[in-house]
Amino acid sequence: METRESRRLGRGRRDYRIGAAISRPSVHAGVLPGDITSSCHVAANQRLKSPTQQCEVACKRRIDFIVRSRLLARSALWMFTSPAIRLQFDRRCATPLIISIMCELIPYDRRFRDGVIAVVRAVHDEYGFSWDEAGYHRDLYEIDRAYLRAGGAFWVLVDGPRVIGCVGVTVHDASNPAHDPQGDVAAERPAGFRYCELHRLYLDSAYRGRRLGRRMLDAAMDFGRAHGCTRMIAWSDVKLPHAHRMYLDAGLVQCGSRICDDPDKATEYGFWKEPL
Repeated sequence: METRESRRLGRGRRDYRIGAAISRPSVHAGVLPGDITSSCHVAANQRLKSPTQQCEVACKRRIDFIVRSRLLARSALWMFTSPAIRLQFDRRCATPLIISIMCELIPYDRRFRDGVIAVVRAVHDEYGFSWDEAGYHRDLYEIDRAYLRAGGAFWVLVDGPRVIGCVGVTVHDASNPAHDPQGDVAAERPAGFRYCELHRLYLDSAYRGRRLGRRMLDAAMDFGRAHGCTRMIAWSDVKLPHAHRMYLDAGLVQCGSRICDDPDKATEYGFWKEPL
């Protein structure tokens, strides 16, 4: 005897609700609603007369297609990280995630000197800052002396053979003070107090907005912690609001200002973080 339910599932009103179709078990033996492979096998070898069963198989085929598409997308991502592909890949069309994976942050070596100078000078030209090779920017020409031999560190961010960013850090104590935004903090701390100062954090304009600057900042803070520093200070030109936002997001506090000793006598904001 034909019931109201059978008419609804048969030639009556058809239930195309996806949730209802997936949640209802198939009438075929051994097929569960979540078994995509089994459902496709049944569709290929048996004739499905119920509209609900047909809707169920269609939904599962769609799910299977989405899963396979995502797997192919992941495979493509790994393919683009191959060094052979990097040289031919147009980075203007690449996603920020792929570019971030390609870039490496490595310790400074003398072969990167010209690349570091080029990156910093490009940013100075972008914002209209003056260049002073013999004075304010001398540390970039003598990174070994200014940072490495003094107990600090310097890193370069590279995309293949190209330098796209840099950052440095120096370590200080009461006997070797730095210009702190809060004054002579080291004199008020107990013996053995150490702190670090951030220097020369620059990034190529084509690579901004991908958290690469934050990666360099984190490396500098990690170095300070590893060398017993409990405080970090930084100075940044007032014309660099994006850098200021990054410092604040990393937990630094803006405090005070100073007139820099660069050729432009620019105004800089001070930042500090304690504990580091």
